[in-house]
Amino acid sequence: MKINRDNLSRKDIFLLNSFGEDVLNLIEDDEVNEVYVNHDYYVWKDTIYGRVKTDILLKESTVRSICEAIAGVNDDIISETKPELGVELVNLEIRAQLVYPPISRRPIFFLRKKPAKVYTLEDYKSSGSLSEAYYDVIVKLIKERKNVVVAGATGSGKTTFLNAILCKLSEVSPEHRLLLLEDLPELKSTSKDVQRLTVSGNKSTKISMQDLVFIAMRMSPHRIIVGEVRNQAAYDMLKAWNTGHEGGFCTIHANSTENTFLRLESLVRESPQVNDTEMARTFIGASINAVISIQKKVSDTGTIRLIDDIILVHGYNSSTKQFEFTHL
Repeated sequence: MKINRDNLSRKDIFLLNSFGEDVLNLIEDDEVNEVYVNHDYYVWKDTIYGRVKTDILLKESTVRSICEAIAGVNDDIISETKPELGVELVNLEIRAQLVYPPISRRPIFFLRKKPAKVYTLEDYKSSGSLSEAYYDVIVKLIKERKNVVVAGATGSGKTTFLNAILCKLSEVSPEHRLLLLEDLPELKSTSKDVQRLTVSGNKSTKISMQDLVFIAMRMSPHRIIVGEVRNQAAYDMLKAWNTGHEGGFCTIHANSTENTFLRLESLVRESPQVNDTEMARTFIGASINAVISIQKKVSDTGTIRLIDDIILVHGYNSSTKQFEFTHL
């Protein structure tokens, strides 16, 4: 989608011009989620269908100009003496990571866009990323208001896939009121009754994800959706899911469905309300109904995303000290 420049600042417009036509075309392409360069300065793009090296080759001077313009939007600098900078380009809905020597051999940038296009579960199915059997399972989980964790590594496409789930949720339960809780506004929902709460716009007042969960529970939601759970807010989220707000979804950084338990346990244990490991595991086992794993897989044609595993969680067995679950 063409970026509307009418309400942009002069610094934003200067940055867009710095990208050059080829890179800007990728940024404005709704199919593209990430744009970046490695030290050879060929531009890469990432979509739901995989990661592709383009034939666009940039000069080092162009890369430096782009990096300096990105830093300038936030009144910051990037240089060999300050060789790392993460920037939120709020008006452009882009998250940028800049790296300079000596951390990297040459200046590089990595841009992650807020998804412009909402892919559906049907899109994932038609692309080969989601099997027919797993599609049916996910629709059933939505209909039955199960609490579901979407797990995957960094860049695996967890948020994009969660948006596909939210799209189906709006079809299955159009009357449900949704509260979307996020660090940054990345989730998209077509539901009629939806409210978004974010941490990013509240830094001056030090609002946390835990605060957002507490606020959400007082706003009468049918479902609470968390963009990414990454700290002791996991306890508060699971507590909300387990006390009348079932049917929630969240994403988490974990390499597999089974590793999700270890990750959740470490996060829940951060809460001062959780006294020991046994309490944490019992609580998790009682609150989570399913885990969906999305992974990046390397194929002959490049990198693709694949829903590679779904488990149904039956609880935690205190006698065997094991979570009980079934791989589907």
